[in-house]
Amino acid sequence: MDCLTDFSLLALSFDVFAALRVAIGLGLVIFFHELGHFAVAKWCDVEVERFSIGFGPILWRIKKGETEYALSAIPLGGYVKMLGQDDMDPSQLTQEEIAEDPRSFSAKSVPQRMGIISAGVIMNVVTGLLFFAIAFQLGVEQTPRIVGGAQPGYPAWEAGIREGDRIDRIGGRRITSFSDVQRAVALTASKTLVVEGMHADQSRFRVELQPYSPNDNDSVRQRLIGVTPMSGLETAKMPEGRAPVVTGSAADKAKPAVPGGHVVAKVDGEAVTDFTQLQALVTAKRGSEVTLELEPVGEDAGKPTKVELPAAPFRTLGLRFEIGQVAAVRADSPAANAGLRAGDKITHVVADGVEEAIGKDLDPFRLPDRLHELAGKDVEIRYSREVPGSDREDHAIHLVPDARPGWTEPPSREGVPLSIPAIGLAFHVIPRVHSVEEDGPVSGEVTAGAKLVEWKLVKDPEAPTDGYKKSVIEIDLDGKQPNLAYAFWLTQHLPGRKVQLVVKSGEEPAKTLDVETVAAEDWYLPGTRGLLLYSLAEMRPVDGFGDALGAACLFTKNSITDIYLTLRNVALGELSATNFSGPVGIFEMGVKVAAQGYAPLLMFLGILSMNLAVINFLPIPVLDGGHMVFLLWEGITRKKPSERVVVVSTNVGVALILGLVCFVMYLDLFYNR
Repeated sequence: MDCLTDFSLLALSFDVFAALRVAIGLGLVIFFHELGHFAVAKWCDVEVERFSIGFGPILWRIKKGETEYALSAIPLGGYVKMLGQDDMDPSQLTQEEIAEDPRSFSAKSVPQRMGIISAGVIMNVVTGLLFFAIAFQLGVEQTPRIVGGAQPGYPAWEAGIREGDRIDRIGGRRITSFSDVQRAVALTASKTLVVEGMHADQSRFRVELQPYSPNDNDSVRQRLIGVTPMSGLETAKMPEGRAPVVTGSAADKAKPAVPGGHVVAKVDGEAVTDFTQLQALVTAKRGSEVTLELEPVGEDAGKPTKVELPAAPFRTLGLRFEIGQVAAVRADSPAANAGLRAGDKITHVVADGVEEAIGKDLDPFRLPDRLHELAGKDVEIRYSREVPGSDREDHAIHLVPDARPGWTEPPSREGVPLSIPAIGLAFHVIPRVHSVEEDGPVSGEVTAGAKLVEWKLVKDPEAPTDGYKKSVIEIDLDGKQPNLAYAFWLTQHLPGRKVQLVVKSGEEPAKTLDVETVAAEDWYLPGTRGLLLYSLAEMRPVDGFGDALGAACLFTKNSITDIYLTLRNVALGELSATNFSGPVGIFEMGVKVAAQGYAPLLMFLGILSMNLAVINFLPIPVLDGGHMVFLLWEGITRKKPSERVVVVSTNVGVALILGLVCFVMYLDLFYNR
């Protein structure tokens, strides 16, 4: 019996024709695996009673010669039933009357039986290799190893890796694409990683990092260093003719509507060559409307579309919160060189003869932009520092901020602190109200000292999708994760959603408030204002089928290695088992991939084939690897395992497989939704 499983982190969409291609492809992967068993069994003159795709009740059957060919109801794999070898009736292995039949599986020599058992795995490796080779020949797009951003407070950010940097090696492993970065970090056995590459200014770097793991942070499901891929310049092609914009964003108000499948070529007449430049040009004019020129992809470049993109003001709640402690300091930054460190708490900013108290005079959320405004000037930062065995002590340092705009390193996941790019520092914001704006959205309903317990973003049922599956995004502000900065950023990212706050004041019961956010008059978001752009992609070059086959061999080797490393890291707790996907997740991911073309589908099927090969060769009874263990025992001891051992171990193996199927089905249907 062969079990089909895979690991997936991708979301999905649905397309009928793509679904059909995936169903056929999955059937082929299973078919080739079983064909390997079947062909070698016939070659060894073993009687094959049934060749089935799927398990359970038989839906269709036809008998040709001595073999019955069948399609069964449960499409999670398949099986070849041979005389003297039946996963569901393992006692056949020890029945003397069957063993005496020269055409029974159990009558064959150990090497012959090993050949039959291993043939399915070998066939999957071969077919996976061919899938990869054909895909490379057709043309495989990959995401370049360019960093699109570094999460504040994460190891890469602290080490000084930033947008536009290129990663060349991780832990001695050569990096050729961004997916290599993710695998090298997630699957390494080392607690410390050496990352080598080149900064955007062409200077080389070599840094040592300690990745976050699931044991370090509840929101982390695999080892991370906190880097994201670079975006491209092509606007996304959306279903139903919708514009490639976030619902309710500034880009949603562009005139005319932003077209999908176009490349941003100019900003206010200035040519754009990459996303970093686009981000910088639009951010530099964040308070005003800009004109984008977008050229269609694959069509006449002389027919650009001009789009007026309005400014994107921050959405505020009329609340000012308390600043928390410094969470992290970037290496070789103005803050680090001045002596600031994690645990400090900024209290005042003094510049141009003006003293601003954080909270009273300056909103902590506006601190990143305030220090950007002071770029190039001498700034005094006053802060308090905890002293063991004593109260916090007040200190002051002087530094000169860089010209790096605020909110260009947003806290885009739970627990991530708010970055001040101008000085290379990240801090948390405490969900306790410092003051309430008069005549603001919650004036009279929230008082100073109140604590926010939960922040909800509620989608209008009639509004178009904004890319998030949940109609209500609930952000816990009262748990382990310091999530207020994340909640505030997500509110800016999803301006089309309504805000609900759960607030607690003193001993009074918590109350829920519907808040109408208001647009700030003098505070604007940086970046692309809600445009939806594809990730940067490049075609992997190959020179003929021989070169494609060579690339496929390397990819096959790396894929098999990565699967074993994945299983090992799950066993060691370095990778969360919630990263697994079951049949539903596999199929849904396949549909998404198939919609992108035949080359991505073939790569998907190749990876799936490698997974099937590795999983089925694990030493679990009822899988091929379990049978191989029995054969190794027989080859070494010259005795077949006892019927009791075979039956008990087979039942244990079936229980393990059923438990795994139930677990991944739960993840597919509930956890990963």
